[in-house]
Amino acid sequence: MKEEQLLAYLKANCAGRRNIRSRAQLQRALNLSKDQLTNLVHRMRCKGLPIAGGPGGYFYAQNAGELHATIRWLEKMVRTLLKSISGLAKAMESYGPMDCEEAPAEAPIGAPGQELERNCGYKFVTWQRDRDGTGVAHGHYYHNGYEAAKLDFACRAGLVQESRQFTDEQLTELYRCIHETLDSGYPMTREREETLKSAMEQIAATVDDLQERIDLSNQKELEAAEQQADSGPGMEMAP
Repeated sequence: MKEEQLLAYLKANCAGRRNIRSRAQLQRALNLSKDQLTNLVHRMRCKGLPIAGGPGGYFYAQNAGELHATIRWLEKMVRTLLKSISGLAKAMESYGPMDCEEAPAEAPIGAPGQELERNCGYKFVTWQRDRDGTGVAHGHYYHNGYEAAKLDFACRAGLVQESRQFTDEQLTELYRCIHETLDSGYPMTREREETLKSAMEQIAATVDDLQERIDLSNQKELEAAEQQADSGPGMEMAP
């Protein structure tokens, strides 16, 4: 309910940068606390609503330029936070490994990110507790791979079953198999057809370079077929 009220207020009174409202003004107008307002804006943005803003407050964006400016401002905030996190991580090293009382022994530890030198991006890493729970080991490092680091953390923490995750290579071959099945003309129920089409759409939205991977996979199969033909009828393709 609060979310709908805030959205309606922004559309009616805060359309465009020229009508920006300060956080204090929005809190008074809608009877919200600072944390409530911040959380509402965050949820609305996650849903794809064009809530723009900056140091001066929030407004309902009227064009892509206003959203771009907001994105750049948020990115600057992230870089500042990552520098603070990096500094605290360095300071933490001087204290030595954490003991069991400071964090659950079974929980992995995730570092949100560390800015690399010479504008080379960011490094993300997750660690696993050792058997005694007095230190960390088995670090998984990701260069500019925030999404991969989040998934790794979720799997290591047991929040997501790792066996239910597919690699991009596996998803590419699943996409190809589904595509071939749909093009084959085999009789199938409408329900199964819709399920397969939905799976293809989901894979396409997940694998950024899907078409490149498909082209590469097709090329490898053609090369393997040519090698088989050159080897003669007595030779078989390796599995």
